[in-house]
Amino acid sequence: MIDLEKTQRRIDRFPALCRRAGLKVTPQRSAVYAMLASTDTHPSPDTIFSSVREGLPNISQGTVYKVLDLLTERGLLVKVATPGQVARYDARTEPHYHAVCIRCGGIEDVQAEAAPPVPRGDPDGGFDVHKVDVVLQGLCHKCRAPDA
Repeated sequence: MIDLEKTQRRIDRFPALCRRAGLKVTPQRSAVYAMLASTDTHPSPDTIFSSVREGLPNISQGTVYKVLDLLTERGLLVKVATPGQVARYDARTEPHYHAVCIRCGGIEDVQAEAAPPVPRGDPDGGFDVHKVDVVLQGLCHKCRAPDA
C-alpha cells in the first residue's frame, strides 16, 4: 500500500535530488518521477508514458525513455531488470529487493534489513563490482491461490 505522506515527501525532494545529480528540473522529468513515486507497481516505460501523457499531452515516448535512462543513470530511479520481461522502474532507491512472480510477472518490494555484501571482485583486480541487484523469483499470493 502506498504511503501518501512518504510519496509526497519523495516528490517534494525531487528538485534537490536533481540539483545534487547535476540535472535541471524539467516538467518531463518531474512528471515521470512523480508518476513513479506515486505507485508501487513497478511500471514499464509504456505504462509510464501513457500515464504521464495525460498531464503532458505533447511528451513523446522517446522523451520518456530518455528521462528514465538519465534518472536511472544518476541514481534517482531503479531499473528492475527481470529475465524475459521488459524493464520496469521504481522511484524507491533505498535498499530493498524485488520479488517477481514467474506466472503473472508482477513485482513486489521486499524490505531488506541490510544491503547484501558487495564482493570486491577477483583478487587479481580484473573485475570491480559497483552494484548488486537481488531479484527473488517465485509465485505471488494471487498465483498461489487454489483458484488461480
